[in-house]
Amino acid sequence: MDNRPCVLHCHSHFSDGSFAPALIALKAMDIGLRAICLTDHDTVAGQAEFHYACARLGLDFLPALEITTHLLGEEIHLIAVGVDLHRAKELDQFLTPNNAVHAYREQQYWQKFHNAGLITDDLATVKGKLGFPAKFAFKYHWDDYRVRFCGIDPATANAETRQGGVAFVPATKQNYVPTLQTIDFIHQLGGLAIYAHPGSTVKGAPELFGQILETLIAAGLDGIEVFHPKNTEPNDFMAIAQHYHLLVSGGSDNHGRFTPKLSLAERSITYDQFLLIKDQLK
Repeated sequence: MDNRPCVLHCHSHFSDGSFAPALIALKAMDIGLRAICLTDHDTVAGQAEFHYACARLGLDFLPALEITTHLLGEEIHLIAVGVDLHRAKELDQFLTPNNAVHAYREQQYWQKFHNAGLITDDLATVKGKLGFPAKFAFKYHWDDYRVRFCGIDPATANAETRQGGVAFVPATKQNYVPTLQTIDFIHQLGGLAIYAHPGSTVKGAPELFGQILETLIAAGLDGIEVFHPKNTEPNDFMAIAQHYHLLVSGGSDNHGRFTPKLSLAERSITYDQFLLIKDQLK
């Protein structure tokens, strides 16, 4: 039995994290992880750097990303593990609707801050000052900009972009790619579809969780993220995994310095559980 910890959910500066992929790999080695997956939002731009670093450090890994989808009026996130990176152009084309949502939302963030007189830089200048390679500016980026370049404390910056804040931008859930179509596409790319942080659905739409789960199972869902900071009852999700014979996944959902209270190693799975996922891809 190999119980060494593995994390299958974290983000780099190619989406809404703060660390470079290579630095994440180095931190993973330093804290004793055996395997790790980089799961940036709707992009595999950081995978080559990440895989090279993991290989050099002796860390096991799998290509992965987190895809935002919509089902029954709710936002559902899927971790796509083991997708063929040689088909990245097809993946990017499939994710065109999501990229349109990200582009719209970053414009809305800027517009709200600008209208409130809190930001005078134009959008291109904001992104240039932030200095991240991410294609879009996500919520954490705007918080970071307000802290670093406007002298706002982190708590105030966070409140500005949360619901009720001056720059809150609601998600347009219906504009993301459909969940069932996404599961099918992940399989076409040779990957596995894992239901990410199901605790979010339980909290946000408890009356729909059962229906959503059954729909995902019927569509060929491969696994469920049993361990995640948003899952307040992991034993319940483990029972679901066992009942439906789903692969068990988990991860901290760490975003680098944007989530300072969240250790990279939190909510890990064992290496044996990681190997079950890896073996399923063969």
